[in-house]
Amino acid sequence: MKDTLDKSIEFYQDFNFSMHIKPPIQNFIDIFIADMTVSQVYLEGAFKSSTNELDFDILIPYAAYNNVVKADSIHINLETFNNVAYLNLDLDRVINKDISASNIELLSTINRNKIDFQIKIPDADIYYPMNADIQGCATINEVNEINLSFYPSFISIADSTWYISEPSQINFINDHIDISYFELATNTQSIKINGIYGKRPDESISVILKNLQLAQIKNFVTDFQYDIDGNIDGEVELSNFTQKFPNFYADLKFTNLIFNGQKIGNMEFTSVWDTIRSGIKADLQLKEIGSLGVRIPLEAHGYIYPTGKQNMDLKINFNNLNLAILQPLMSSFASNVSGIANGYLNIEGSFSAPQLYGELDLIRTRLKVDYTNVAYSLTTNIKINPNEIIIESLTINDPNANTANGYFIMRHNNFSDITLDTRLTFNKFLAVNASRDQNEYFYGKGLISGALRVQGPINSIKIEGNITTEPGTTIFIPIKSSSVVQQSDFIHFINPKDTITDTLKVETPRQIKSDKTTIAMNLRVSPSPETEINIEFDPRIGDKIMVKANGEIQVTMDTDGNLNLLGDITIVDGYYNLTMQNTINEKFNIDPGSVIKWRGNVMNGEMNITARNNVRTSLYNLVGHLDSSEVYKQKYLVSVLLHITGNFLSPEIKFAIELPEADEDTKNLVKNVLRTEQDVIQQAFSLLLFSSFMPAVGTRGMDIGSGIGTTSFEMLSNQFSNWLSQITGNVDVGFLYSPSETQISLSTQLLEGKLQISSSVGVNTYDAPYSNNSSNFVGDFDLSYKFNDNLKLRLFNKTNPYDQLIYYGPYTQGIGISYSYSFDRIKKLWNKSNDDDKKSKIRVK
Repeated sequence: MKDTLDKSIEFYQDFNFSMHIKPPIQNFIDIFIADMTVSQVYLEGAFKSSTNELDFDILIPYAAYNNVVKADSIHINLETFNNVAYLNLDLDRVINKDISASNIELLSTINRNKIDFQIKIPDADIYYPMNADIQGCATINEVNEINLSFYPSFISIADSTWYISEPSQINFINDHIDISYFELATNTQSIKINGIYGKRPDESISVILKNLQLAQIKNFVTDFQYDIDGNIDGEVELSNFTQKFPNFYADLKFTNLIFNGQKIGNMEFTSVWDTIRSGIKADLQLKEIGSLGVRIPLEAHGYIYPTGKQNMDLKINFNNLNLAILQPLMSSFASNVSGIANGYLNIEGSFSAPQLYGELDLIRTRLKVDYTNVAYSLTTNIKINPNEIIIESLTINDPNANTANGYFIMRHNNFSDITLDTRLTFNKFLAVNASRDQNEYFYGKGLISGALRVQGPINSIKIEGNITTEPGTTIFIPIKSSSVVQQSDFIHFINPKDTITDTLKVETPRQIKSDKTTIAMNLRVSPSPETEINIEFDPRIGDKIMVKANGEIQVTMDTDGNLNLLGDITIVDGYYNLTMQNTINEKFNIDPGSVIKWRGNVMNGEMNITARNNVRTSLYNLVGHLDSSEVYKQKYLVSVLLHITGNFLSPEIKFAIELPEADEDTKNLVKNVLRTEQDVIQQAFSLLLFSSFMPAVGTRGMDIGSGIGTTSFEMLSNQFSNWLSQITGNVDVGFLYSPSETQISLSTQLLEGKLQISSSVGVNTYDAPYSNNSSNFVGDFDLSYKFNDNLKLRLFNKTNPYDQLIYYGPYTQGIGISYSYSFDRIKKLWNKSNDDDKKSKIRVK
């Protein structure tokens, strides 16, 4: 009785549930999937057995697999109603090394054996921007049979949208894949795939291409390094998939081929499976269509054997092949490649170790080496053997019809372990012809004679040679300042004892070295006396040194890429063009016998150069106050000398003044006036500016340069002050000149800035009303010593303006002590005073 009652009662289940699985879940996951990482899991849902309804949600904030694929916020929702299930998957973000996608949705409806699905990818980056909306239906008929049909869908990659058309189907039946009319198409292009992938020999898959643009390859192939364009039409068929390599049939036509901007022409490729020889018979033709008809500059034919030890038996014929097609492969170092090639090349052996035999004739071949900006031409024969490439007689012509002659041998072991052996001899050969815009490290025109040999493994090359420069060689080496002057242009000569941070520097050449290749170089270079070497300090204003020299320099480079020079050059002719913008532009002729030395790093050359600027002028302004003889009013030859010594990145510069044609008494008289270095500098600038001496200190000079306005003199004075301060280092030097006044001021700081000294000395050259001539002399002096931030001692002497109503003498002297304390409230000052009293009492106790 009880059993009957239990069967008549129906039990309904109606419940809600939720669960939070915290991070220790990782220990459980590692047991089953070692490379899977999950942060934590949230689950919640509801179930009603009366209606068989299920609502189930899973949220995983973060998951990763092998640290390669990572996903944020994975949300899975499953709902069932009336025996229909709705499964949705949302992912906020999925990333790996090369792919990222956001807001991915997978929507599906499961009704018995049928699954309708939709995949939405609104924002993705798979090497190129991408979005997609793919819809379809999967039907599971039996255990091993799945039919997949696509509804109208699209995939957008970069700037192209590909549509999947109906009725595109893929059926998976046991070991077979049956693809029926699967088509991807744009407005003008299409890819159709049809056939069966299976074990039977008669089962095949064909791919039909229509007007496919080769530029689209970049959208599907990663790390494709070249720009390729053109169109493909034709068909490819694969069959007999049980073989290691399936049978391959192709009939493809490539039209309007362009490779890295270089037009190639049209190409046809056909292949069929040869059952007797068990290989693929392939034929390829490159066609150029011109006004005179069709020409075939390249033709290849032969067999490819997928199995066995001998995989290739191909022959390539070249018939006036335009070498411009090689331009994209040589674009990193050469341009304007042209010429033609005739000959043949046989390829035999295995895929892993191909054997090459052949012979090529290069005719009217030209190319420009971009680094040196020189176009070379050659006509030669190349022999190709399995382990070497040989040019027995190599002649390279420069634009002036001068030649470099020699040979070239490259030996290799299946194109690895490559070694080179090349020798060239030059005769007035143009090695470089570059402008500043084309080469920032050095430029000019270089003609060389001599011999050069390059040999050794490709990853450890040795270069040796003896080079002599020829007449007509002019080389420019730019040296740039490490700071930029915005308002005025000055040449900054640096005293190595100073602490000025601005220095002259040569731009370091690019190191001729890579991670896998080293170059060791040993060259002996002998410049001819006609060779011009220009060292440019500031090309904007023309400041440079030009020398012609004799000597020998050994140029070496170690395997770490460090370039060194060893040797001396003795200058036979040259000049230094000293230029200050809008102020001075004077040429100093370099004395023969001046020397430039190198003992290592190319940037650390040592100079010992004397350069002179000659003027003819009267000595009267300079020595008239000592000897007023009329003889000193005549014109004398006066040389302003620049002595440049030391490292040319931070040279020491000194001025001197000589009278080459004067007698000893006159020379000694001038030396008595120019007693200090500042006297020499002041007079040197006067000679460079006005071609005359300025009156010596303490004399009444003449009104030289009266035609120059006051503003011009102020501009000159400011520029000289800046320039002189660079020379003297820690001492700031000011220079003031006008027709009525000459003045030099000096200022410096000592004892870590506590002691400051400034002084101005000069002379007024107008007719002053003072009866005493010494009153025209300006001698100002100011000394201050700072004990601390509050207490300072000051002494001074200053020249009074001429005003007899106010001043009773030409000078005012003074001494004083000052104390200062800053405060913003009276209360603060009062508190400070009380605190000081308390401290004083404590000290007394």
